[in-house]
Amino acid sequence: MVFPVEDKAREEAVSQIWDKLDDASCSDEKIEKAFYNLETSLGLKKEEQTVELVHREHIRNTKRINWGRVAAIWAIPFIMVCFSAYYYYSAKDYVKETLSEVTYMQRYAAMGTREEVVLPDGSKVWLNAGTLLVYPSSFISESRNVYIAREGFFEVSKDSGEMETPNMLSGVVKSFGKDGCMCLVTTNYLELEVLGTTFNISAYPDNNQIMATLETGRLQVKVNKQPEKYFLEPNDQLIYTPSTGIVQQHKVNAVSHSDWRMGGLFFGNVPFNDVLHTLERVYGVKFHVRTSIYQNQSLRVHFNRNESLEQVLQIIKILVPGIEYEIVGKDIYLR
Repeated sequence: MVFPVEDKAREEAVSQIWDKLDDASCSDEKIEKAFYNLETSLGLKKEEQTVELVHREHIRNTKRINWGRVAAIWAIPFIMVCFSAYYYYSAKDYVKETLSEVTYMQRYAAMGTREEVVLPDGSKVWLNAGTLLVYPSSFISESRNVYIAREGFFEVSKDSGEMETPNMLSGVVKSFGKDGCMCLVTTNYLELEVLGTTFNISAYPDNNQIMATLETGRLQVKVNKQPEKYFLEPNDQLIYTPSTGIVQQHKVNAVSHSDWRMGGLFFGNVPFNDVLHTLERVYGVKFHVRTSIYQNQSLRVHFNRNESLEQVLQIIKILVPGIEYEIVGKDIYLR
């Protein structure tokens, strides 16, 4: 059974992601740039420039003008332009047809659950409770773009050159290159560029902090569309606080922050309210705080895997002296 609260959470996640997709839609300018790159990769641009340079050098070094030869020289770039235009529009039709066949897939992990998703390139994504992932049915460009709302752990495959694109000139396939393709992960406030990387991203809208934690590889992070870029090495964590705009970067035990995949819970000096929000998602409950004395409280604790809610609350009671709780069905009252 899906509760109205979860319906609202899912709708917010969907709205958040589709806003991102609208911003990232394929504009005419991007398509034109793609075709320019295609022509260059086919060697058409290079050949045109070479022919023109040969022609100019010929004019400079020739004292007597042979109009027949000049006409022949001019005919070559003209033919190449026609040749280029033909393949340009052929490729344009091909790409448009390919784009029209790509659909966006979405996966949602309901409250109290976790989901594992395998992307078209073999990369894996684990979704925490209440998380929505949107990705294309196939990756047709050099960058692999996915969109996530809430929390996920990414195991991004480093492309070995197997991702291919048709070469319109010869009918054979051409690899993007041995260095592989970049994966671009977009969420609210953060944009992450990765290649052969494992990392955790936590971006719940009701939390005070947005966190990106790198386990292996290298991660480039842009915050809230700002020009500055942050580079993370293994066990680096970037914390962004939207209310203040402050960005912090420090060393952590990265594996602890992804233990939720196996049923564990780790809070590293996390605001008390954020802890409650996490417990709501993991256990599918609702907290009602009847006092404000814990607003400035933070918790640093690592719960064992698959501990019951009662066990978690007992530990919190020890860590936060004076706190009392009452469980009534799916509602928990703190005082």
